[in-house]
Amino acid sequence: MDVQTKDEVLRYDLTEEYSIETALIIAEIYKKDGEWRMSAVGSGYEGGLQAILNRYYN
Repeated sequence: MDVQTKDEVLRYDLTEEYSIETALIIAEIYKKDGEWRMSAVGSGYEGGLQAILNRYYN
């Protein structure tokens, strides 16, 4: 949402395939060449936050 106008800027609708996931990575925000960027991801994980942490720190 745009905080000033209250207009919806982006929507990420989930499908039925995410019905059993307890944690989601929907986007990655990063800085490249001095500019902020966003990349849609859409990865679901059973096992909550711990499942995501295991992906990066296991």
